[in-house]
Amino acid sequence: MDAIVGAVTGTLQMPEVLVVGRYRGTQPVAVRFTATAGSLQGFEVTMVTAAVNDVVVAVTVINGLPEDIEGATTTAVEKAQATLGASRSGT
Repeated sequence: MDAIVGAVTGTLQMPEVLVVGRYRGTQPVAVRFTATAGSLQGFEVTMVTAAVNDVVVAVTVINGLPEDIEGATTTAVEKAQATLGASRSGT
């Protein structure tokens, strides 16, 4: 694979944290990765997945506030429910 011009290489500490929230859909799961050291210190990625019928809805938010994450997830799940004709519970 070719190197990216101007890219910085190095190591990064990024612990994983399971996030608890009021996310829509069936069996939602959220995880947050936060860089605690290195050139990306403070960088945070939160990933949420939830089921709507037999579809998995996945949302990734970079450096977002909790209300941003919840809002984006709610919008995505509601849009999937409307498109699929699913119930509000997602089942």
